[in-house]
Amino acid sequence: MNNQSQAVDGFIKKVFAFLDEKNSQQLAPFLQCFDPANSKIIVNANPFAQPAVFLETWQRAVVQTQHVLTGLDYHVIPGTGTTICSVNGKVRFDESGRDKEGQDSAITEITGAGNAGVGPRAPAAKPRPLWGPYFGISLQIVLDDRVFNGDHNCVIHSFNYTTVYKPDDSLMSV
Repeated sequence: MNNQSQAVDGFIKKVFAFLDEKNSQQLAPFLQCFDPANSKIIVNANPFAQPAVFLETWQRAVVQTQHVLTGLDYHVIPGTGTTICSVNGKVRFDESGRDKEGQDSAITEITGAGNAGVGPRAPAAKPRPLWGPYFGISLQIVLDDRVFNGDHNCVIHSFNYTTVYKPDDSLMSV
């Protein structure tokens, strides 16, 4: 693998890691990867006007995810300073009913007079994700050639994320 391939592969894996991030405070570096004035972002045919709106929606509306890169093809477009990447991957979703912070909609047990004498309770175990089956995804991304030099600031010009396969046995609707 040459240096350009390693740079693009590393950047795409970094994008997937950001999409899988549970802590919204860790997404600031990902926001810096987008060109704020000219980025075009589309997720399943839904356009987003600003990268910040996309990331806020992804963090708020999408449960915990786990992305896997299965294929990557890129082409440098001479004279334009851009590189077009066609990425194939798969993603699975946490189907436990919890959001990224581990919160769910279940009503917690009320402690008080009705539970007097029950005794101390052990701390609740940290909820673990209940991973569903893999969905197929396609990501077309247009990058500035500066990504080859390790510069990741304002390098994403276009980001088109599409679900191309939905397993029949998944609880998720995308």
